[in-house]
Amino acid sequence: MTNIKLHEKSEEFLRTVFDRYEHCEMPVHNTGLVGRFVIHMYAEADTREGEEVDGYYDSLFFRADIYDTANLKKYSIGRRDGVSVRGDVPVSIRIFKDGSTAVFGTSDFEISTYQCLEITPVGYFGRLREEYELKN
Repeated sequence: MTNIKLHEKSEEFLRTVFDRYEHCEMPVHNTGLVGRFVIHMYAEADTREGEEVDGYYDSLFFRADIYDTANLKKYSIGRRDGVSVRGDVPVSIRIFKDGSTAVFGTSDFEISTYQCLEITPVGYFGRLREEYELKN
């Protein structure tokens, strides 16, 4: 949308950072990762086509690159329309120098890849199920 000229040292930094990671296929649905994680989201398309809306009406579809910083692996997924963070997963968000919106986290987490990315602490849904069963 906006073309921003980067300093040559910034471009070199990006190449150095991204070249460290091995590209891997994303496992289906829940994926547990340990330690620090980074998710880069790149806007790609409108969620509205003609009169039909396929996703959040006020959002853009994006593709995401998920970086497992402990194992230097990168997973790519496409056509998502949101990110939901549940439980106690501390994150920070900023615009990265490659133009992506980047989500940074510092704890063990699981990611579910449905229509939106769902980020939860490891074992979050199991704990919810146990709490529900104790109450009922």
